Amino acid sequence: MRSTPELEGQPVVKQLRHTCRKGEEWRESDVPIFLDKNGGTESGYFNLIYRPMIEIGKITGLLQPAVDVLEQINARKHLEQAKDTLKLALSSA
Repeated sequence: MRSTPELEGQPVVKQLRHTCRKGEEWRESDVPIFLDKNGGTESGYFNLIYRPMIEIGKITGLLQPAVDVLEQINARKHLEQAKDTLKLALSSA
């Protein structure tokens, strides 16, 4: 965690270490992660996969694709708000 020390203590690190120890693949969507950017802390949401690389029965590394889904999360929240507003308007009409 030398390159991203702000991840220390976040739940995603516990899962990363579990995958490295046990060799079990892990997938999760919409994972909140807090990162240090531009002198402050920013929250992001990511779809993550931790896939162990196993050679001759030993875990030799870890593949970790991550997709930033913050825009999708925000769009989903706006859609939910619009649906709630529409329901309220229809019920009062």
